[in-house]
Amino acid sequence: RMALQNLEECQFQTSVPSFFFLLLFAAPIIATSLETVDAQVEEVAIFECVVEAYPQAEITWTRNNIPIRFFDTRYSIEKNGQLLTILSVEESDDGVYCCTANNGVGVPAERCGALQVKMKPKITRPPSNVKVIEGLKAVLPCTTMGNPKPSVSWIKGENVIKENARIAILESGNLRIHNVRREDSGHYWCMAKNSLGTAYSKPVTLEVEVFARILKAPESYNVSFGSVVTLRCAATGIPTPTVTWLENGKAVSAGSIVETVKDRVIDSRLQVYVTRPGLFTCIATNKHSETYGTAKAAATINVSGIIWMELYKGDTGYCSTYRGEVCSSLLAKDAFVFFNASYGDPEETQELLVRTAWAELKTVSPFCRPAAESLLCHYIFQECNPSRIGAAPKPVCR
Repeated sequence: RMALQNLEECQFQTSVPSFFFLLLFAAPIIATSLETVDAQVEEVAIFECVVEAYPQAEITWTRNNIPIRFFDTRYSIEKNGQLLTILSVEESDDGVYCCTANNGVGVPAERCGALQVKMKPKITRPPSNVKVIEGLKAVLPCTTMGNPKPSVSWIKGENVIKENARIAILESGNLRIHNVRREDSGHYWCMAKNSLGTAYSKPVTLEVEVFARILKAPESYNVSFGSVVTLRCAATGIPTPTVTWLENGKAVSAGSIVETVKDRVIDSRLQVYVTRPGLFTCIATNKHSETYGTAKAAATINVSGIIWMELYKGDTGYCSTYRGEVCSSLLAKDAFVFFNASYGDPEETQELLVRTAWAELKTVSPFCRPAAESLLCHYIFQECNPSRIGAAPKPVCR
């Protein structure tokens, strides 16, 4: 209509035939359609927008509705704006590109197309070494990018992992393992694949650790006085646990313990020379014990018969072997000493007494000190004199 109006105005001013003016004024028409262009990173991408118009139309380009400037060096605009070239495609160039032609006649013409940036797979967040407690959940990351979107698979050792009720490859590409087992330990890596190629992560290690637990608990015994009993406690864990023994709540001397370790199992054996009843506790610990607790097992040793009750235990105290540290080198091994029942805890109290006095003997001359130390130990831990009226201490000097 605009072109006809212009034509009518011109007819009053000139005698040139009217059909001549109809050829001079033409609204823009885009003769080609902009199609979707696929290009990989660093490749060249071209959009062509062939325009028919008179007078010549001004052509502008936009990407995602943002104008592309002629001075942007990443682009080349040629043929009066009809040819747009992206000189080196980047990941961020993905989007909708439109050309608009306008010459002031009629309505501006517009055509749009899309650029799909194709990318080979790339692993942006690879997996890393991980340690996890047996029975908990493990997640190994594998975040990828690429176009088309890469498919992710996981390999353990030389075998492709198959998903099951416990093991799943998430939409993100991460590998999730529920209720981790020891056999899940090993080397893992992920693989991202699309039509343009394949990417591999470096292998990582999944270590499954186990909090300490007891495999074999010590057994209880009912034996006669003076018997020798071996208590056995086997424990396992990753890392391999350590085992300690308690007798009636107190630590047992390491000298009576023999241990062997094989295949992450520690076998601890405590030899007991039975001179009194006792509660013996085996405790297994490793670095996870603070969080998940220690493993414990206990056994009792009872002294049978009337000998213990009548000869070695009385109202004033009882006879037993010395199991302390201060006087261990001065008292005869496995000799019976007297423990005074007037103390709340005879063995601990007498050990504390001798330890306190022992420190004061440092002021005694080196010549006299050995005799003084021997006298001190034999005074605090007197030899025991069992009898039918009960246990009693033998005099130090006789």
